[in-house]
Amino acid sequence: MLPIRKILVPTDFSEPAKEGFRKACQIADHFGAELVVVHVNPNVPIVPAGNGAIPFNVAGYQEEVRQISKHNLETFVVAQQTAAVPITPLVREGEVAHEIVRAAEENQADLIVIATHGYSGWKKFLLGSVTERVIRIASMPVLTICAPED
Repeated sequence: MLPIRKILVPTDFSEPAKEGFRKACQIADHFGAELVVVHVNPNVPIVPAGNGAIPFNVAGYQEEVRQISKHNLETFVVAQQTAAVPITPLVREGEVAHEIVRAAEENQADLIVIATHGYSGWKKFLLGSVTERVIRIASMPVLTICAPED
């Protein structure tokens, strides 16, 4: 059996992510592991503006989003925690799947526990699958938690 000392669990604050976090808490409690909970804000797309463009403070906007995400992550952890395990919250910016894997590597996670929304068809085509990308690029095991049925 793999030694599981640290588990990374990403969240987008959705219902599937709540279920993934609860399952990660149970696994961490069982193995005596700690959790690293990460929320990734995607990069702000920068579109070149023409003449007469309205100035937009991208750095200020990103900082505001970072602070809101930090607050939301702390609230999420308190509301969803199901076991008394050590938890480290992280907020990152960038391409979501790559930042999840980078956070796992930097924190020396033994396992990633990630929820899947279970999209198919057009929704999957339009929204993509962060979970699939994480599975493809992660160097450590990835446990997927299926979205709870409605």
